[in-house]
Amino acid sequence: MKRSLYLLAAFAALAACDSPVTTSKRTVTEGGNGLLITSGTTGGGRFVSVDNPQKSWEGDLKGGREKWGARRDVLHDTARNEIERICGEWFVAIHKGPVYNMLDNDETMGGAAPALGVAVSMAAYLAAEAATKDTNIPTGVYMEFSCQGEGK
Repeated sequence: MKRSLYLLAAFAALAACDSPVTTSKRTVTEGGNGLLITSGTTGGGRFVSVDNPQKSWEGDLKGGREKWGARRDVLHDTARNEIERICGEWFVAIHKGPVYNMLDNDETMGGAAPALGVAVSMAAYLAAEAATKDTNIPTGVYMEFSCQGEGK
């Protein structure tokens, strides 16, 4: 009985090591849009997430399909700037991402894509680009990375 309790405690400790730990949250404004930047550590390195909590865009990023690339670029550039702020340089190892979160009118691809990985996320983005509904838009990006000199 004691042995199984020790084993259970060891598995719990391993699981805790792999779960992400948020170390920083802040909000920045890009083109009249508030973006929530969350960063921290994972079992294999670091992560950064940039989200548009309003799930809608204002200013130069407001519009339909013609603005999807610009929104994606703002999210990606903001994440990149945060990685540079954390590491002091851009040349880092990217382990996962960018994975784009998509807002979808019927929550089919966009809601599930980030959890299913990069390939599914990119398929969701392509589906969003081909869709006729303007409500399927990129609303966030997630990346896992390590700074120079850090191992994965």
